[in-house]
Amino acid sequence: PSCQLTVTTPMDVVAHFAPFAPDLSLAPEAAVFDELYVGETSPTQSFTLTNDGKKVAAIEKVAIQGLHPADFEIVDDGCGETLEVGGKCILSVAFSPTSEGLREAELVILSDNFGEPELVANLSGAAAIAPRTLTVQVLPAAGGMVSGEGISCPGDCAETFPGPVDTVLNLDVAEGYEFVAWKGCDQLTGTECHV
Repeated sequence: PSCQLTVTTPMDVVAHFAPFAPDLSLAPEAAVFDELYVGETSPTQSFTLTNDGKKVAAIEKVAIQGLHPADFEIVDDGCGETLEVGGKCILSVAFSPTSEGLREAELVILSDNFGEPELVANLSGAAAIAPRTLTVQVLPAAGGMVSGEGISCPGDCAETFPGPVDTVLNLDVAEGYEFVAWKGCDQLTGTECHV
């Protein structure tokens, strides 16, 4: 490139130069994971880091940060410490909620990227407490009746609760039988079974 000019009065001319630099971009800028139960793990979602600059990029840190970083995990970091000019790499993130409700965090990449050394993708997902099913057996079935919240067994021997719940099972021994023992109770109070 050249600059042609006619000098008729004193003038200053400045030529500006810029060093080659990386030009990184991260896509997508956000990921919303499907709703899960607490303790489940989602399929991964992928993020692509691209270097459209004129210099190899130095990647200093890839991390999950923000409000709930423990609920998201980088399952595969295909980027390493550098990204070549024109190169692309893939990062895979999974959602594994530890509590119910909306869970949010950020995938953060720190580098020597020109003008924007921190690239961020927002992560979010919702979590619920898994329903719990209580199933009761009376052995033998003629031996008596077990009752509790939603349970009247034999007959209705299962109840599904929307989440963890404390409940008490009571028994009524049939004539000609005696009660021997509960199995599977968290706590016993006399003949009551606490679960």
